[in-house]
Amino acid sequence: MKSAMRKAAVALGATVLAAGSVLVTAGGASAYTTPSGVLTCTEGSYNTNNGAYGYYFGGATCHVNNGYIGRKWRVAVSCTAGFTYRSEYVVTYYPNQQSLTAPNYGNGCYWGVSDIWVEEAEGF
Repeated sequence: MKSAMRKAAVALGATVLAAGSVLVTAGGASAYTTPSGVLTCTEGSYNTNNGAYGYYFGGATCHVNNGYIGRKWRVAVSCTAGFTYRSEYVVTYYPNQQSLTAPNYGNGCYWGVSDIWVEEAEGF
């Protein structure tokens, strides 16, 4: 399953999520297509408290590629302290894009985010 997951490093650079949050992505990172070929995604982490510990979240913005109807997916975030959080599954339809973050409650990952990946559901 790990081969179907895309990792993202926490580094400098910024992309704006559709929801308006600032998403920090790996320097020079570009969008990638998931193994199914249906989604193109950009991942990253952000801090809601100007870099203070305790407020790190991971996220992904994905859109459905031309030629496909839609895809069910979620974002998974591994915190530096070892906990892994997953968002709820959503279905995104062509030509829309959708952004998800995790963890979606509390103060986030206290020590930072170590890994972010998109998981696609089997079937539709």
